[in-house]
Amino acid sequence: MSILSLFVSRRFFWGLYCFVIAGWILYAICDYLFLGFRTWDTALHVQPVIHWAMFGEYDDKILAVSHPFINHFRPGLLLLAPFLYVWPTMLVIHLAKITTFAICPLLFLHFGKKFKLGKCIYAIPTLWLIHDVIVTTMYAENQATSLALPLVIVSFMLAMSKRYRLMWIPMVALLFFKENLALVWLCLGMFIAIEQKKYRLGASIVGLGIAIGIGIYFIIIPSFAAGDMQHSADSLKPFMFLGDKLLMLIRAYLAMGFFVYFRPQALLYTLPAYGLFLVGGEKVHQAFFLANHTHDFPTTILFCAVFYLV
Repeated sequence: MSILSLFVSRRFFWGLYCFVIAGWILYAICDYLFLGFRTWDTALHVQPVIHWAMFGEYDDKILAVSHPFINHFRPGLLLLAPFLYVWPTMLVIHLAKITTFAICPLLFLHFGKKFKLGKCIYAIPTLWLIHDVIVTTMYAENQATSLALPLVIVSFMLAMSKRYRLMWIPMVALLFFKENLALVWLCLGMFIAIEQKKYRLGASIVGLGIAIGIGIYFIIIPSFAAGDMQHSADSLKPFMFLGDKLLMLIRAYLAMGFFVYFRPQALLYTLPAYGLFLVGGEKVHQAFFLANHTHDFPTTILFCAVFYLV
């Protein structure tokens, strides 16, 4: 049996799925019991939520800033408050992250059946489970955007199905998990305009995405934080690290088989996912290397683009 045949095997997928998910659960529990968590990033995620659940105050006691939004805009994490109230431990958010990771290949499988992908139906779900960039983000201790990945996939799948009214629900929901997820709107809008020739709808979504992103950074966050700006709002340096940025893109697309070679227009609706990295400077320098948590939702968008091409 060839390696390629494994990617279209139903039995191989389900066996791999159970093994990988069980492995991640065991890894999280062991990390928790043996104090292996990188507590800084994880604590910055859960501490304000635990404090809100226990005392009714959404405060950041670690950075001691005027509001948690100065670090990142992620009110969606408050959905974990009931679980953290019952069990105030870092393990909760790690198990939530594993849950969303486990949902993603099932979504690709579900919509693959709907779109009748035939023998290729298991290829993308299988690749998701072992893809090096996705696996790297699972090791990282930054979870907010990872929790929104199923919403990214559902948004694209509904756009591909042309169920535009229903598409707005996950599109709006994902905005509450981090300020940079407005970039998903740009990708979706460009996809609808380029691949489906719905230029007015696509342009509207792109325009709204830009307006929402700017609004979150420069209006919503300062209004909650007594006028203080989000910590990366001043990192606009598009001409810095040009070589590193180009290498980042080459590596990212190579990790997905460089599919844009076969459909160059896909660049137009996947590149916006890397927008903040491309216009940033020192504060986003770590993102130029794929061994970083910041590539979770951009890589998910690349998966959606490959799904469409299949």
